[in-house]
Amino acid sequence: MITEFLDSRRTTGLKMPGDVKAFIVQLFNKLAFDRHVAFEEAEQFVGFQTIVVAMGSLGQILPKPFYMFLSSTSRQYAQYVLEFEPYVENRYGSDLRGSCAPSSGGISVPTDISTAVGVLYSTHTTNPYPAKEEIPARKELEFSGRTSASLLL
Repeated sequence: MITEFLDSRRTTGLKMPGDVKAFIVQLFNKLAFDRHVAFEEAEQFVGFQTIVVAMGSLGQILPKPFYMFLSSTSRQYAQYVLEFEPYVENRYGSDLRGSCAPSSGGISVPTDISTAVGVLYSTHTTNPYPAKEEIPARKELEFSGRTSASLLL
């Protein structure tokens, strides 16, 4: 699965971070639920997940009268929960019923992976790691932390 993804990106190009995030959605679905998710479907999920995360922050400051504008997002959220519920229950039992929120988890891992891939392979002038020297042994976590922090600058 990973080889096929990377091979396809060699010919079509790798869009960062979207392609990596969508691939991680595919990978997580395969590993957790033995479920195939088309790349286009994974891209749609990533887009929706991004909206849900933004709404989590923005929703804190929105006055109540504006909530009505979020109804389509609420409906789509409910659809994803209903879609994932049988997979979660089948895999983990009824203890996790109702806890398959599309915004919980699944964002930090693909974000960190896409950061690392971008930093290691990008030839753009904005790359904070242009030297491409070898990462010293036992310094991998330090490198990871520095690359993630560089996004905040």
